[in-house]
Amino acid sequence: MSDEARPAGSDPAPSWWPWACGGVAVLAVLDAFWALSTADWKTDEAWDGRLAWLAVDGGDWTQDNGHPVFVRWFLGLGQEVFGQNRVGIRFFPALASVAAVGLLYLVGRRLHSRWAGLIAAGLWAVLPRALVVGSTVVGPLRGDRFGYLEPFMVVALLAAALTGWNWVERNRWRDALATGLLIGLAGAFKPTALVAVAPIVAMAWWRQRSLRRVAGPALALAALAVAVLPLTYVVVLGTDGPSHLRALLDYQFDHARTGHQLVVDGRLTEHQPRWSHLRYQWRGMGVAACLGLAIGVVGAWTGRHRAPVVYASALWLSLLGFHLLTSVALPHYYLLWAPLSVLVAAMGLVELAERTADPAGGRDGIGDRWRRAPGPAAALGVAAVALVAAGVVATWRTATIEPGDYGRLAADLDARGVEPTSVRFKGESVERYFPDADSGQVGFTDASVPFDLLVLDPRDVPLLPDGVADRVRSQAQAAGLQPHRVGRLEVWYAEP
Repeated sequence: MSDEARPAGSDPAPSWWPWACGGVAVLAVLDAFWALSTADWKTDEAWDGRLAWLAVDGGDWTQDNGHPVFVRWFLGLGQEVFGQNRVGIRFFPALASVAAVGLLYLVGRRLHSRWAGLIAAGLWAVLPRALVVGSTVVGPLRGDRFGYLEPFMVVALLAAALTGWNWVERNRWRDALATGLLIGLAGAFKPTALVAVAPIVAMAWWRQRSLRRVAGPALALAALAVAVLPLTYVVVLGTDGPSHLRALLDYQFDHARTGHQLVVDGRLTEHQPRWSHLRYQWRGMGVAACLGLAIGVVGAWTGRHRAPVVYASALWLSLLGFHLLTSVALPHYYLLWAPLSVLVAAMGLVELAERTADPAGGRDGIGDRWRRAPGPAAALGVAAVALVAAGVVATWRTATIEPGDYGRLAADLDARGVEPTSVRFKGESVERYFPDADSGQVGFTDASVPFDLLVLDPRDVPLLPDGVADRVRSQAQAAGLQPHRVGRLEVWYAEP
């Protein structure tokens, strides 16, 4: 049966369906919020969280750090409710990851079937998505549990995918306007979301077979998408908004041109290979999860629901393709398109299941010979085993997560009675563990100022100019501090 012949989700749901949906929701909440404060601070979330607190609590929106100001509403509100801690900064990103699960169900059901929606939602609820650089894990298990911008953008983009498909199918002005507003909202978190305009407009043109019919709504959609980001700056900064927006865009363009310093397996790089994004997803989600998703994608592209698969794939590949063209590849960027790859794979897994149950069904075309072969059942079995295994392992690891090296450092010093008054560090946001101490990064703080705690992370020490690390070690030794090892961290302090 073709996608035009069967409305998505038209079959009645079985009696146990609400229980299945409830189970996915419970898993999503547990995997998003369980031990949310346990993992170590990340540099970006500490930085954005501090600026969010200044903005929401102190009314100072003027600080620029290369990230849009809109996210500060959410990171600031979380701190107002839960305090200036990791839970306060991470609460709304984690909530956004749960919202993405619900939206994947709605989008999958609207595009394909309720089964596709449930599978997509279930996979996003449990699959791992760690942040990995080279052979080093920099963010365990779930990157969208941290205070990054990507979880917020994903929510708005998935909502735009839903309204965008309504516009593609029905060509109603209200759907086009809603889609433009939602893409603009996604762009207010990360401007790269604007690339989603192109595949949605192209899909509408293809489905409606008339440029004249879609031209007006398409222009309105694009105008709204572009307008939201400047509006967020004008609302909080007034007439100073345009200059701050220019500073943001200048930073982003300069970033794309000059690259981003990153230490990969001990080696400092300015520009990462363009395929790094694919490697980050492969390493972050794991071999089993990627294998299962790849089988699902093949199933989708050899299946019967051609138009929805093209639509979801176009959104996914537009985001991925844009980032493959840039010279900046950070390990959390793949969180932007990973939900869409899961959506396509879920539709493909349902296609494989339908072919297994009805190998003779369907229309003539690509994949017909495979439908009559034992391939679909075998592929579905391999994908199911791989994805279930990946989800079970990731959920177990989330349930048993322990503090990282920085958390162990803080606990160790507390147990020894070491209370630093002046901290120097090169690495993640060590100052967040010692809020009453004078803290500064090595290389950015006056080298003559004394300190009683030095923390050097070998992942970041290569970022320092030659000789700086040795000089600060000599300074620590002259001050009577002794070297210690906490996990991978080199720590200098004096026993009390």
